[in-house]
Amino acid sequence: MARTARPSPARTAGVFLTGLALLMTGCQAGATDTGSTTSPSPAPRITSIPEPTPRPTPSPEFETEQVTVRRVVDGDTVEVEMADGRTEKVRLIGVDTPESTTRHERYGSEASAYTSKELSDRDVWLETDAGERDRYSRLLAYVWLVRPLTGSDGEVRENMFNARLLLDGFAQVMTVPPNVKYAELFVLLQSEAREARTGLWGLDPEEAPAPARRTVGAATTPRLRAATTPRLTIAPRRTTAPPRQQGSGCHPSYPDFCIPPPPPDLDCKHVSGSNFTVQGEDPHGFDGDDDGVGCEG
Repeated sequence: MARTARPSPARTAGVFLTGLALLMTGCQAGATDTGSTTSPSPAPRITSIPEPTPRPTPSPEFETEQVTVRRVVDGDTVEVEMADGRTEKVRLIGVDTPESTTRHERYGSEASAYTSKELSDRDVWLETDAGERDRYSRLLAYVWLVRPLTGSDGEVRENMFNARLLLDGFAQVMTVPPNVKYAELFVLLQSEAREARTGLWGLDPEEAPAPARRTVGAATTPRLRAATTPRLTIAPRRTTAPPRQQGSGCHPSYPDFCIPPPPPDLDCKHVSGSNFTVQGEDPHGFDGDDDGVGCEG
């Protein structure tokens, strides 16, 4: 039987070393290939969150008081509930709507309905001017639909109800010094409504009001809006009508309390009293049935 030749120990060792060298070379190549194809992970991006923009706060010189409208008397007069629970009758400054109570003028009902729709049971903000009350103890105010910040012309146009009455053609300008903070702007708004034939300015020529700029009281030119509004501190109204003062421009037909002679022509909504004495000529027509008693009711 032939014998199989067995490899010598030296040859076996050489083969083993050769294989080991090839194996190490392959591992190094694999490590090099892996390193060349793998890229490092990108660093995460940090996105900054902007700080919220705070809402501007009203100017410290611009004071208002929040109230709730409880009743609409007519287009330019409302009753409000104050923060302390008092009820105040408020006459809007600088505007005059057609009459719709004791006598009825063209577009008076529309003006009253517009004010009712916009203000009834609504929270509003009152701004006073230099004169806080009229001689009939009514509070005089600008009525803001949104709390104002600066009282700029843009804010007045958008958010003051007095201005909306003018722009939408439900009122004319009526300036009563010393409350003239927005007088010049109100005249401009009225002109815009008239040119656009908005509201009462779109009536037939014989029905439309004359485009007059009414100024009641001292014959002075309204100052521009440089003056700031005084701090709003509303005192309770008097419960009785102001007493008549001799020599202060009171008409003798109304002896119970002071009512000035016309112009302007007043009616019962402009006086806080009722069932008062009327004697003589009665230039304002408070005593419609000639029984000697004015504004009965």
